[in-house]
Amino acid sequence: MTVVESMEVGSWEDPWDSVPVIGAGVRAAPSRQGRELIPEGTAAEVVVRCNGAGVPREVVHRGGVHHVVEPPVRWYERRKWWESEDRVPRESRISMVDRELWQVQALRGGAAAPCTFRLVRNQVSDQWQLLGVTLG
Repeated sequence: MTVVESMEVGSWEDPWDSVPVIGAGVRAAPSRQGRELIPEGTAAEVVVRCNGAGVPREVVHRGGVHHVVEPPVRWYERRKWWESEDRVPRESRISMVDRELWQVQALRGGAAAPCTFRLVRNQVSDQWQLLGVTLG
C-alpha cells in the first residue's frame, strides 16, 4: 500500500476574473445641456428609416420626423442570449450573441438643437427599439 502525503497549497483564483471587459458596466455620460426624455432601461418602439447600406437617415418618434444630421455611431454589445427565446437557423449569418446599438443625432424640422437617440436593432426581425432620447 502506498501512502501519498497531501499538503494545502492555498486558494486558486481564475486569472480570467481579473481581465477587464471592454465596455462592461460603462454607461453613456448624460448630456450636461440636454434633458432625458426616456429613462435609461425602458425600451420604446420607434420607426427608423435607413439608406441602402442600412444606416439610419430618419427617426420617427412621437409623430415627428427627425432627420439625421451627423454620421450615426454603431457598435455591438454582448447580451444574455441564453435568456432569449429567439431562435435562428443554423445556416443563418445573424449573431444572437451581440446586439446592434446605434447613437443617432437627428433634428426635427424647426427645432434649434438636435436630439440624440440611443437605438437598438433586432437583427432577426429588423425591428428598432428606442433606448433613450436626449434633447439639446
